[in-house]
Amino acid sequence: MSDRLITEEIFWEPHQGFDVRGETVISDDTKIRLDAKDFQIKLKLQSDFRYPTDADLHARSRTYNPGAVAKLLIVQVNGTFPTGTSVGLRLFDGTDERYWDGGAWAVAGASDWNTEAEVNANLASFDVETSRQFAVVLNLVTTDDKVTPEVESVFVLWESEREIDWADDLLVDSLVATLQAELRLPVDQALPPLPSASASIDLDDYRGEDDLTVLDVTAVYDYTADPGRRVNLLSSYDSGTRVVTLTAPIPQGNKPYLRTEVDVHVAWDTSRDFSELGKLPQVVVSGVESARSSPWPDWAKQGIVRKDTYEAVELPAPYRVTYDLTATARTLRTRDMTRLHGRVLRLFLRGPSSEVGPFIRSAATDRRYRILLRDEFRKPASRQLGDVEESTFSFELRDAAFNLRASEDTFAVQRFVMTIARIDGAEAVKAEKLGAPTPTTTPEQILVT
Repeated sequence: MSDRLITEEIFWEPHQGFDVRGETVISDDTKIRLDAKDFQIKLKLQSDFRYPTDADLHARSRTYNPGAVAKLLIVQVNGTFPTGTSVGLRLFDGTDERYWDGGAWAVAGASDWNTEAEVNANLASFDVETSRQFAVVLNLVTTDDKVTPEVESVFVLWESEREIDWADDLLVDSLVATLQAELRLPVDQALPPLPSASASIDLDDYRGEDDLTVLDVTAVYDYTADPGRRVNLLSSYDSGTRVVTLTAPIPQGNKPYLRTEVDVHVAWDTSRDFSELGKLPQVVVSGVESARSSPWPDWAKQGIVRKDTYEAVELPAPYRVTYDLTATARTLRTRDMTRLHGRVLRLFLRGPSSEVGPFIRSAATDRRYRILLRDEFRKPASRQLGDVEESTFSFELRDAAFNLRASEDTFAVQRFVMTIARIDGAEAVKAEKLGAPTPTTTPEQILVT
């Protein structure tokens, strides 16, 4: 089984707490922009109060990376497109912008664009499984310099390769994986006196019982000659060979002093009797409970329309879940615990390095969810692991959206706009279908008596 989900690129997301403009790629910001007032992508009015009529002005939505995506199904561009304007499309696969050349999805040149109908007619053959990434590129064009197309949002319907296990994806594949990738502990290491002068240090020569996984070396000092640690002798560090190269040799008998970044081992506690210490430093997520859960109101349902065929898919409103989690941090020294506290605090305030705020991205869907630190480091009443420093902290993962109900195939509702003056036909009936670019219904088809 698989799920169908809708990715909505809405060019204003105040409820998320970040500015989507920082993730939108603009080809020429003097001629096309994301309007901060109207929250639309549009052409930029020039000094002569006319819009540019260039053929290749474009903007690219943020690149989505849902790990579960298997194929794209529908693309829908929403906005206002006055007479004389149009929007061309390309698809971005994480490396290249591509267009349908009539036989395949080829790397696009400057003038290569498709209509929305052409994209949707060939979308099934677009390769999204290789990179698991996609974005929509919008080419805004006007032949009338008094008007501009205005794009408010872009919707993409995609199908997952499997049925998504929502809780497991969020808590293990996303949360624990993010903590593992982001948490680093700064550790100072004073080494014994060098047996001979050297302009390099092999960390494999100094492995001990408390061997740390050194990810980076940020500074090296000759502590004997420079106890104030003012002159950084670091040239480079090779994490593969674990060799530190210095800008100048440290003399024989002098003590090197290193500042390193070490890995923090993150685990999901699968047993109430968990006692194996493993490698330090470590963070063990040891408690989780669903604090609040309820269905979203009906207005939270999503829908998408393929305009050329009027096929539509509706996603019922998702289920909303907030999790309360508890984690235990362990280090060898009190100073390490203090520094780990600082790194955890920074992660929950700033967010992961790839993010623009305190969010966790779902590995399967690439949706963002807010994380909040609720209770900072507290020491337990008694130590259970000898001389190991131990503290606990709690945090909240808020308002996760689980699409537990299946999507439904439906049809777009047709909307008619009619103007009727006289029954004898002296003034024609104006009628439009939702999504149709020109009137499609004649007076004979709408007979009014």
